[in-house]
Amino acid sequence: MVQTNIAYVRIERLKVTRTQEGINTGLPKEMGTHEWHMKMTVNGQTQWWTRHGIETGGEYKVGLDYLYVPLIDGKLHIAISGWEQDTFGDTELSSRSLTLTPAEDCPYGVNRAWVTSYSSGYYGQFIAEEGMASEGGFDFRITIQPIGKRLEDNREYAVLIRDREVYQGYWVSGWDAFTKNIDDWRKEGLRLSRIASCEAAPGQPSFSSRIERTYIGVFEAGDTGMPFWELDRNAFAAKIMELRRDGIRPTDIYAFQGNGAVIVGGTFDRGGVTDLVVEPRDAFEKEWQGRSQAGQGLISLDSFSDGGRRWFAGLFEHGIGNSALWVADDERGFRAKDAEWKAEGWRLIDFCTYNEGGSQRFSGVWRRGALRTWLELEPDWGHLVGRIDFNWGLNREIVAIDSWSSAASD
Repeated sequence: MVQTNIAYVRIERLKVTRTQEGINTGLPKEMGTHEWHMKMTVNGQTQWWTRHGIETGGEYKVGLDYLYVPLIDGKLHIAISGWEQDTFGDTELSSRSLTLTPAEDCPYGVNRAWVTSYSSGYYGQFIAEEGMASEGGFDFRITIQPIGKRLEDNREYAVLIRDREVYQGYWVSGWDAFTKNIDDWRKEGLRLSRIASCEAAPGQPSFSSRIERTYIGVFEAGDTGMPFWELDRNAFAAKIMELRRDGIRPTDIYAFQGNGAVIVGGTFDRGGVTDLVVEPRDAFEKEWQGRSQAGQGLISLDSFSDGGRRWFAGLFEHGIGNSALWVADDERGFRAKDAEWKAEGWRLIDFCTYNEGGSQRFSGVWRRGALRTWLELEPDWGHLVGRIDFNWGLNREIVAIDSWSSAASD
């Protein structure tokens, strides 16, 4: 994501909510249409717009572009005022002003958004302040876009499939819709079983340093009372200890760097003791070696960058025996390792894929097992949906889904 404090602004249209025909002005009443002259200023940059034939209820094209507008202390201020040219003298129009903090109000900009006011009924996305005068009332429509280098977002997907029949569903969306769907599908007897998270728009410039995220979940029949949490690393570890007293443990996780903190999210189910480990690569591999010798198996894996170092996050389940780990390989090397270990009786049980210097990398976890697994890569969401539906038709299970983009920072 490219953060910027430069905006492109377009005032697109004007919708007239009121014209004054001498009713309150004391001037002779003028029926029919009107001529408006309007001053439109965006962060100190002013352009003029004139229109003959203005009528109440009319909507008119403005089409004024402000191509390079630096934010002022993070703010964007739009002010529109003017006058009506009358036969018996010009009359001041009611004004409108709007002040936005784009990092909060529209991080990725807005397209064709109406700015309305109290007098017109608040139907728009933004509400303007009104300067009331004897003549005229109006709403206006704007487009605001962050200006910055747009990176190519070649979002691709990977799915891990297993030769086992399970009743499943999947869901992809932002946080609010995703958490709502968890609750909705609980009523249908489905629980969140696998989870991944990625940057929502990694190639798109933004006014904000905050990265919007997309959540990819696999749901299956099971205990719908199990929780889902997203917390900072220490709070998530504390939540694991709290739920452990009730016989509940984490089963899948994702992790990322957010607002200066490591954030961990994950699904839970009943089962044995499971520990969370979040470390840079070398320390994580050392931790994996020590825990493998102690009979703790790695069951879930994710990776993220803090802007300088590559980190790994994993769940280790006590008493299930060791797991095999292979990290940071390209597709060819990763598939070769999968084939090698598959011939020795190991099966891929989880993976993550991510951007490393513009190249796709894979890391994965293997455990001994008899069920066949496949890792499939698809160039876009539509192909992924087709792949999932095809495998469900063959009574196969979706074990995990992940995605990567060359524009992503994690």
